[in-house]
Amino acid sequence: MILELDLHLLYKSNLTPNQFIFCQLINEGHYLILQKLIKETKFINNEGVIDLLSKEYIVSNEYFNLNNFESTLRFLKSTEKFKKILPEKKDDPFEDLLSIYPAKIIRPDGSTDYLRTALKKCKIKYNNIVKRNASKHKLILSALEYELNIRKKENKLSYMKRLPKWLDDEEWQVYAQRMEDDKNKTIDKSYGGDLL
Repeated sequence: MILELDLHLLYKSNLTPNQFIFCQLINEGHYLILQKLIKETKFINNEGVIDLLSKEYIVSNEYFNLNNFESTLRFLKSTEKFKKILPEKKDDPFEDLLSIYPAKIIRPDGSTDYLRTALKKCKIKYNNIVKRNASKHKLILSALEYELNIRKKENKLSYMKRLPKWLDDEEWQVYAQRMEDDKNKTIDKSYGGDLL
């Protein structure tokens, strides 16, 4: 799980980084992760939770027990006050890419290979590639979908590269060109291209 923290939001909300992350995890319903963080690292204590309750960034119901708060976290909810300080979620081009890119494949030798590795590095690289250029992002996604269709048709999905290598080699350019060539062949045939 990757959480991004804007320091401006900390200043604006008058929260510590741990309090802000605590509220964000409560807001997203990640209670098990919070329990583990509290148990293993003493991520937040009673005073931190009391402060959040008094600042009205979280609320509790009658089942929440401050003396045993790590086991009753699920009875905490974030408030509208906290939700208002969160930035609006913008579309993340990298998440779009991940939604299409295969997570794992079976290699020709029968072994399972996981393709989505080094995600933090890949996210930075991908965002540098597209630089918020919607048309380039769309082209890359189209080329990836085309590559996956071709590989499935040709029974070569087992040769798909891991995501870091795919990005480094700019593999989408090959399939974008192939996709363009296939479109041109279709246009030629539809205009009498296959007449003898």
